[in-house]
Amino acid sequence: MTTATETTIATKTEHQIPSALLQKKVQVTVVGCGGTGSAIAAGLPYLHQALVALGHPQGLDVTLVDGDRISRTNCVRQPFSESEIGLHKATVLATRINLFWGLGWKGVPHFVDESWGQDTDILIGCVDSRAARNAITRTQTYWNCHYWGQSIDTPRRGCVSGCVRNTKYSGRQSSDSRRSLTTRCSAWSACPSGPAVFRGRKRESFPRAGCGSSACPVR
Repeated sequence: MTTATETTIATKTEHQIPSALLQKKVQVTVVGCGGTGSAIAAGLPYLHQALVALGHPQGLDVTLVDGDRISRTNCVRQPFSESEIGLHKATVLATRINLFWGLGWKGVPHFVDESWGQDTDILIGCVDSRAARNAITRTQTYWNCHYWGQSIDTPRRGCVSGCVRNTKYSGRQSSDSRRSLTTRCSAWSACPSGPAVFRGRKRESFPRAGCGSSACPVR
């Protein structure tokens, strides 16, 4: 006698990229051009080239946003030199990338506030304070983008990067609920994070290159 058995078939939900992003130049905005933001910005040209090589029609169009100017202490762990002290980080990074790669990416030397409404497909926050991260989530740009990513560099946990799909088409979510959907990939390393001197304790001189390399993979 044959005994009937119940078979459960596991279903896998695959993420579907919005079709518009496969047909046009993908607008990427990086907010914050310090240690983490500059590392991610340096990795985006490789992602751009990979997309084009894989058949994407136009690749990436990147905008770097940061109102901060380069200081002498920035030259310790961030990719700036003393000859650039006083210049805006976003402008310097965008110019450097464009000259090397032959691109036309933009640098916006302004801080983000609630009135910010730039159109973008992918928004990446690389700011170093909770207040700055909250300011980004109150902008129209945040709520209108397809994807919101964040790379956080903390003294205790190192660098944690994540990205979440914007579900604006199914209803507005709170910042907390969006954060709960984020898939985090750690880029922890032996070198601690933070500025050259943080709360009186010395830090290593190596930048958080792991943040950029973990946040820009093509799979």
